[in-house]
Amino acid sequence: MMERKIDLLATTIPATQLAKIATTDGHVGQIFYLSEESLQRLKRDSQPQTEDGSYVSTNDALSALIWRSIMAAQFNENELDGSENSVFNIAINGRGRSRPSIHPEAMGSFLGFIQVELPINKILEADNLAVLSLVIRKAIIAMDEDFSGSFINDVVQLVNNQDDLGVLIPTSFLDVPGQNCAQT
Repeated sequence: MMERKIDLLATTIPATQLAKIATTDGHVGQIFYLSEESLQRLKRDSQPQTEDGSYVSTNDALSALIWRSIMAAQFNENELDGSENSVFNIAINGRGRSRPSIHPEAMGSFLGFIQVELPINKILEADNLAVLSLVIRKAIIAMDEDFSGSFINDVVQLVNNQDDLGVLIPTSFLDVPGQNCAQT
């Protein structure tokens, strides 16, 4: 039991994470340019075909494309046993999502994060991006409707109540790059 705790602690040390990112184990950084026309086409092609009026934003569609592309570059669907999950974290504007709202002229970057988790084989077998885009959109809607600002306030309270901030481990970033992704 103690050995697992030691391993977990070793993976959360920032220097360890930086070393992982800096390796040449097949992960490659790349900058892409998407024209306004291609973004419009991506959004149009990613719209869900539902009767409930669901929609996705351009950012939802782009996030889905990024998530699926990263998973497809790393994993062969035929080699997965179905138990492997991927977590996609997306930074969202936290200013209007805290209660009370943060003053619009307050300095600082007030971010919240949504988390979407799916089996990697489901991400890879999606024949279009509408399914993934809608899952992302629903997570954003849930943040607004289900938490009504309490989530961001709860996180602030959790941090403020900790004597030792070292006990807080951002687990969503432990396997980035890898099975998990983060968009900030």
